[in-house]
Amino acid sequence: MRNTSISLAIFFIFSVFILSCTSPTSSEKASITGRILYADSGNPARGAKVILRKISGFGFSNDFYFHSNTYTNSLGYFKFKNLEDGFYNLYACKYGSFGESNLSHISPLSNNINFYSDEITYIVENIFLYPVHEEGKITGNLVINETQLPADSALVKLWRLEEYTFTKIDSVISDNDGNFQFENVRTGSHCVYASAIDTSYGSPVYASKSCFCNGKDLCNLDTLFLTCLEVFKPAIYIYPEEECQFQVKLILKNSTIITKSIPEYNSPWNVFVEKSGRIDNKYDYLFYEASIKIMSSANWRTGWCIPQKNLKIELNDLLLKIGLNKQETNEFLDYWLKRLQVYKYYKIFPVVNQQLDKLVELKITPPPKTIFRIWLFFQGCVNWDELPSPQINDFIREGTTVIEWGGVMLN
Repeated sequence: MRNTSISLAIFFIFSVFILSCTSPTSSEKASITGRILYADSGNPARGAKVILRKISGFGFSNDFYFHSNTYTNSLGYFKFKNLEDGFYNLYACKYGSFGESNLSHISPLSNNINFYSDEITYIVENIFLYPVHEEGKITGNLVINETQLPADSALVKLWRLEEYTFTKIDSVISDNDGNFQFENVRTGSHCVYASAIDTSYGSPVYASKSCFCNGKDLCNLDTLFLTCLEVFKPAIYIYPEEECQFQVKLILKNSTIITKSIPEYNSPWNVFVEKSGRIDNKYDYLFYEASIKIMSSANWRTGWCIPQKNLKIELNDLLLKIGLNKQETNEFLDYWLKRLQVYKYYKIFPVVNQQLDKLVELKITPPPKTIFRIWLFFQGCVNWDELPSPQINDFIREGTTVIEWGGVMLN
């Protein structure tokens, strides 16, 4: 009878342990859980090492400011607890009998997890481990997006995820047709990063793409399109003293190319603007996006560094102070705040008025009495950096007024 009671007690304790790993309750918050299986058999991977990375960039990035690891139980389950809000990704590996010097299996890097600590436990889809081989190949083709020409003689670097960070393991030069190939690639998550000069425009162009190579087969990345920096949503507001027909022309310089516009830009825009600023009875502003060549480093010497959590308040105050009205400020914040959620801090470099003429000059007929143009260049970073404050002249709206704002992500 005594042995029976002990057996029942052991069974009860074991059952509670299993349930705690497989069926998280709604009261368990701020955690990420999942299961690791072997890809070939589907069996649970017991004792697999699971590595969690809190990242400060999407996809391929060495920028991370937190990592942790745990091991799976006998059924392949794992759990990370007491996590903060942020973006995470994770992967798993299994070591052989000789310890961590003998990697036997590895999983792909998971998709980025947008984690909120006030949610119920986040459950990751099953993660599969693949045997480690060193006979894989990664191939691809490079095309310059703006010209659709092959990116020949481009420098192509191969990075592999090693423990917590991506490490460069090889580099090649693309051939005349823009093709490249890496051989003897080990099983793991990789990123290919390519850079070249667009000889038609003299601009630096870049591309990157992530992949998982199983270490024994060909991994074809197809076509990678190299492109310049993108300026997002320059919005041009026109406030006339009297309703009027305007001609708005964008004079493109320094290899700038228009990639999108609303209404469609036909060089120039010919639009009718009411006193309220309403354009063609349809739009509140003229919209365009462009591919631009990176500007001189002299433009990144003054600016502001703002914690991500303070962006809404501090950006609002900054934009109002430098000359935008409440509506323009709200529309800027509505567009940009949701795109500035990755890094812990953001450096913000303003490029204003005549400085922007080096990229896109704005010519309006009839000419406005006052005009104010500003693009904010954002650079995400892990640590706070003190920057000298920029000098921006006071802007006073008089007569027919034109306002333009836009933004660029530098990383």
